[in-house]
Amino acid sequence: MKILSYKPREEKYGFILFSAKFGDRWDSIKEEDHIFIYSSDFEHITESVKSIYPFADPETKEIQEFFDACGMNCIPAVEWSKILIDLYKKEYKDIYLQRFIENFCNWIMDKKSDSDEIMIWGTL
Repeated sequence: MKILSYKPREEKYGFILFSAKFGDRWDSIKEEDHIFIYSSDFEHITESVKSIYPFADPETKEIQEFFDACGMNCIPAVEWSKILIDLYKKEYKDIYLQRFIENFCNWIMDKKSDSDEIMIWGTL
């Protein structure tokens, strides 16, 4: 699992992100494709993620009411497009923060091109 960070830390908690196709078995999702983001770094992304809620899960049609920082959040690829637009339109005065956001967005764009959803698993 790769760590994607804005500022290196010794934190124990954060968020694991990985992509999947609808109907994938959990044991078929490769750990080397996961990224981990420390919770303090994820704070720069949280507002954009929360902005898509509520939304209807395209597979189950269930309404996802809120972002769960302590659990699994299955976010469809179409919703990630909205998150990316929101992240790209923000101005970042800190060049390292801008690079972190760009790296995050590039990872998402790469994964969403061949997945149905990208999960965020909060380890808080």
